[in-house]
Amino acid sequence: MAMEDDLAAQLSEQIESWSCSSTDCFHISLLRPNGELAAGPFNPKFTYPIFGDEETIFGYRDLDISLTLREDDLYPHLSVKYGEKFKGVAEVQPTDIQDLMKDFLPEKAFQEAVQQSQSFTPPGEKLAEHNHSGKTCETWTCSLADPKAREILENMQIFAPLMIEGGSLLDLTQEYTAERWRLFLYYRVQDGTYSLVGYCTAYILLYLPNSFASGAFSLDDIINNPPADGVEAHYPHRSRLSQFIILPPYQGCGHGRNLYRDVFSNLTAPKAVKEMTVEDPNEAFDDLRDFCDLEYLRNNSPAFADLKINTSLSASNDDSPFPIDQIVDGDTRRTIRVQTKLEERQFDRLVEMQTLSRIPVANREKSRITRKEKCSNPNDRAFYLWRLFVKERLYRFNFDQLSQIEDQERIDRLESAVDSVIEGYEILLEKAESRGKPKGKGNKRVIVEDGSDEEVAKKVKR
Repeated sequence: MAMEDDLAAQLSEQIESWSCSSTDCFHISLLRPNGELAAGPFNPKFTYPIFGDEETIFGYRDLDISLTLREDDLYPHLSVKYGEKFKGVAEVQPTDIQDLMKDFLPEKAFQEAVQQSQSFTPPGEKLAEHNHSGKTCETWTCSLADPKAREILENMQIFAPLMIEGGSLLDLTQEYTAERWRLFLYYRVQDGTYSLVGYCTAYILLYLPNSFASGAFSLDDIINNPPADGVEAHYPHRSRLSQFIILPPYQGCGHGRNLYRDVFSNLTAPKAVKEMTVEDPNEAFDDLRDFCDLEYLRNNSPAFADLKINTSLSASNDDSPFPIDQIVDGDTRRTIRVQTKLEERQFDRLVEMQTLSRIPVANREKSRITRKEKCSNPNDRAFYLWRLFVKERLYRFNFDQLSQIEDQERIDRLESAVDSVIEGYEILLEKAESRGKPKGKGNKRVIVEDGSDEEVAKKVKR
């Protein structure tokens, strides 16, 4: 038995000596048209979609996987170098790195080194230009039915699984599918050259004909007689943001805010768009989205900026719950949401942030609201009603889970969830309030950078 243990230990040690982290040995760089380094090298955040859950590569020592992409059109080249390679024995063979990566890169990435590009202009339409720390940045957009836009995405869409947890490649094999997608490219421009900072993809979803009482159209109309300029110009639909990436060398500098604002403005501008949604956002993106959406509403909707908790509500004699539409005026909320085209849950959370911001920090303590709606201090009463307002949304959002547990456990979970919501909102509100405030004696303003990637554990979805 001891001999078997020794052999197992030796085998394990040998396997470990020939194994390495697929994330640590993977390096990505952007190259200028003349071949010089423009950005990087940097490591991906995730490699399990390519190399498995363990994110381990077997059979090499001193392994270096280098993915270089031209900074403008993202023309890729993959290079695999190593000091030693394990001589396979029977079924024990080194990881076939190129074979695993062929589904994530175009064929040309395995054949040619990145060559110097000719003059380059992004495909499509320039949406906006930004002066960012003395440098010019531009946002461009184009349909993925455009061959040039599609080629750029195919060159770089390995970034989705490498940078987004659970990210995947887009399936654009059908032409009608490509026409539904838009690509947003965010470049830093210097001396006539374009260097990619980040990108976003989005697509449209048509509402079913019965979704709107006044929607006098049928699916047959769309299938048999599609408009030459696209169905999105004529039929009610929602725009859905899919992938959103700022490359690691440029993160934490405010580029994400610029790109998100440009994307939001573009996607919500058409009259036929009824709503903009986001596909499976992670918490890091939620922070960015919350910050930008709150800023947008405060700056563009006086009615939203005026929202507050109605503290004049009186307790009913029959212990019936307070009508939610009376805590924060329901008609006003619905009108603002339709005008701004924000998704319902996201808008509800923004209303919660705004109304919480109207309650002084000193009054946001549960110890002050033991008398509930009968609190003599109007700010304490507002905080009690605000918590009821939030609990109602959380209960609806988590109904399937909460409806299956005992009353007291449900109450405890909701109380804990509200506490977690407050903690998250206060962090964001502190950033929002500090942004734009004068700093010190001069006129310089505090600049709040993009949210961190830190995730907050929670038992009830917020």
